[in-house]
Parts: sequence; structure tokens; C-alpha cells
Amino acid sequence: MSYDPKRLIGVSVIPMHDVDWAIKELQRTLDKGLPGPMIHCQAPVGCRPYRDPIYDRFWAVADEAGAPITLHILTGRILAPLALVDTQTLEERGENPRGMLELFSEIQGVLANDFIFGGILDRFPHLKVVCSEFELSWIPHFMWNLDRLQDPYGFGPRMHLHPLKMKASDYMRTRVYHGLIDDVYGPEMIPLIGAERVLWGSDFPHIRSIGLEAQEHVHRLLGTLPHEEQAQVVGGSAVQVFNIA
Repeated sequence: MSYDPKRLIGVSVIPMHDVDWAIKELQRTLDKGLPGPMIHCQAPVGCRPYRDPIYDRFWAVADEAGAPITLHILTGRILAPLALVDTQTLEERGENPRGMLELFSEIQGVLANDFIFGGILDRFPHLKVVCSEFELSWIPHFMWNLDRLQDPYGFGPRMHLHPLKMKASDYMRTRVYHGLIDDVYGPEMIPLIGAERVLWGSDFPHIRSIGLEAQEHVHRLLGTLPHEEQAQVVGGSAVQVFNIA
């Protein structure tokens, strides 16, 4: 049994509890040829938030190497109700709809607090962030809220937010990439951020997988887009963000 290293490309998975160790592991895995790290969606419980300067050396290594940072669903602080349901009481199960919604929106807080208004993307101008498996439909409202926070006549001045080098929503158009599986509104969102910011995947064989009929699924999902945008979403963006030769 073997694999083709030009077609099957992995990312490292790096715990962030010990930043010094994480930096060494990042460098080790980059030297092994892995294109970038997957880290906790939020900093682990008991650790400083990612905007804290303690993590800057980690971002600096990734920035210099052109290694994207992947933030995947289920790796943060919000537990997945699906994993708990068999041990829950009836009352606890009543909270599961909210739990699932919070799980899929966890990425918004870390992007806003840490990578955008926390200044990470300003301090490290080549750093790329991949939001994996959070889909696309939340993005327009999130971008609108980012700009409201930055508005000099809005919330921002009252909260003493850190000034940014560009319009807040533009970080989503230029520095952040997004995973797409089966979001039916995904094609409507793509013009807002650009096809080059979207990476489609089947998630096979996980519970959210679209199954084995990937070609038919992609045609239904993306068939209304121009051919060049379809090609970008199903492969070109991954080549770009992970620096695949």
C-alpha cells in the first residue's frame, strides 16, 4: 500500500498549550514537507488568547514559511452535541440545537477578536488563515458587522478597538480562506469574497460527507458559476493556499 505525495498532502496538527514546543513542532513538520499547521480553533482553555504577543513567534515562523494556519471546526472550546447525545439527559438534549449553532459560529469570535481586531494579520502581512468546515453563509453578515465595529461613528470608538491597516471586511477578502462542503447558499457568497478564497471538499467519509457521488454533487452545487470559478473552488484555491507545486 502506498500513496502519491503529489496528490495526498497532509497538514500537521499542533497543540498550542506550550508555545515554545509548538514553534519547534511547526518547524519540524515544515521541514518534513507538510505545508502548514492545523491548530485549535480557539486557544486552549487556560491559555492566553491568540492575539497575545506570546504567540507572535509562532505566527512569524508560519508567515515567513508561507504556511497557512488552519482553524477546523470541533477543535475549539465548544463541544459537539453529536458526541454527547448518548449520555445526555432529556433536558440536556433540549440545548443541542443551540449547541450546534454555536459550534458552527465559533470561528467568528476568534477571527474578530484575534486575527483581525487583535492585530495578528496586520503584524504578519503574509499569514494566511483557513477556516475549515464552517461553510460560507455566515460570511456576509459577519463582514457587515466587522465594518460596523470599525465605523468611527459606530461601536468601535466606544470600545477602544485597535485601529486596522485596512477596512475590516477586506481581511476576509484577502487573508482568510473558507471551506465549503454542501452549503446551498455557497455559490451566492462566492462573488463577495472571490472564488480564490473558497476550497471545496467532500469531507469523506465523515458524517457530513456528501458521499461517493462527488461529481454530481459538485455540479449541483457549483454548476451555475463560470467554469473558471468552478475550477478555482474545486482545486485551484487549494493549490494556491497550500503552495502545491
